[in-house]
Amino acid sequence: MRFNGRLLPRHDRALTAYPVVNEVTLSNGRLEVEVNARPSWEDFDWLMTFIQTKFNATVIANGAGLDQRVCVFQIEDQKINLFHDGWGINAISYETRGGEATVRRIAAALARELTEAAPNAAKPPSQSHS
Repeated sequence: MRFNGRLLPRHDRALTAYPVVNEVTLSNGRLEVEVNARPSWEDFDWLMTFIQTKFNATVIANGAGLDQRVCVFQIEDQKINLFHDGWGINAISYETRGGEATVRRIAAALARELTEAAPNAAKPPSQSHS
């Protein structure tokens, strides 16, 4: 993860104030959005509900291991991944060509929702479409 141009190991996240969501370009050139405001294992379910509710997403695969979770959504013609990596991060990526725009739409909606919900962070996502 990069913060102010500096690459930080994942364990440093609790020590620094981060944006609600953070766009990261992976070494393969693909976009990944880290959801800093909802990093825990338990937040994964909230994020699943948010994506399903806001983007009319269909879950096409869902699984968990000892310290990892993944959910694959179908949103329009895109396959979008939500995953928890065991290091205290939930992130969103894409599988299909053109998925970057959908991931950015999800990130923008999350940023709005989590910024507005900051005083009431535990509330469920609202039902309106973005």
